[in-house]
Amino acid sequence: MSVYLKVDLSRLQKKMSALEKKQIPFALAKSLTDTAKEVKKEIVKEMRNVFDRPTPYTLNSLYIDPAVKKKNKFSATVKIKDSAQKGIAPVKYLGAEVEGGERNLKRSEIALQRRGFLSKDRFVVPGRGVRLDRHGNISGSQMVQILSALGAFTESGFTMNRAGKLKKHRNFFVPKPGSKLKPGVWERTRSGIKPILMFVKSPQYRKRLHFYKIAQRVSASKFNRIFKANFIHAMKTAYK
Repeated sequence: MSVYLKVDLSRLQKKMSALEKKQIPFALAKSLTDTAKEVKKEIVKEMRNVFDRPTPYTLNSLYIDPAVKKKNKFSATVKIKDSAQKGIAPVKYLGAEVEGGERNLKRSEIALQRRGFLSKDRFVVPGRGVRLDRHGNISGSQMVQILSALGAFTESGFTMNRAGKLKKHRNFFVPKPGSKLKPGVWERTRSGIKPILMFVKSPQYRKRLHFYKIAQRVSASKFNRIFKANFIHAMKTAYK
């Protein structure tokens, strides 16, 4: 998922001197990259506004593919990362926030599906008894406990160094079909049982992160000013 910033200066170049034409590649490449940085900054700002306590992982999910003068690559790109060394790639969960509709399955959901606990048309949402982290997400340590207790840890892709002594926790269970309990993961406690995760039909996400609109707005409002400043600087330095 990405936005490309390009510009066509063919008409303008017809009226330029040889020196001006010579300085165009530097000014253009730098301006496209500088504008992409402004786009990225505004999208991150929007994330802080529309998401509830976004994690640093989400706020750092954008990267820039810069324009390069030497390669005559006169386009810059702002992208949402589509890979990750650990965890789920940002584009997989931010896609629904940009486009709307269903989100992709999380690793934990895939693990629960493989173990037969979660049907193909269901997703996981927090239950009222779940432990949330400071960003409002299901606590990673508790999710590891749940998957370990249900025998789904090896299917999850979580790193093994987090399993440790968690196999002792056997208080989590999934009700059998026909149970009076709602589908999900429940926990047995001294005071009874409480819902930790609920299995629900595919949640529909509305468009919240206006990724493309922000890129268009910022490009339209800032590129000309940025290019003018860079071109003037390029012409000044050309005489040195």
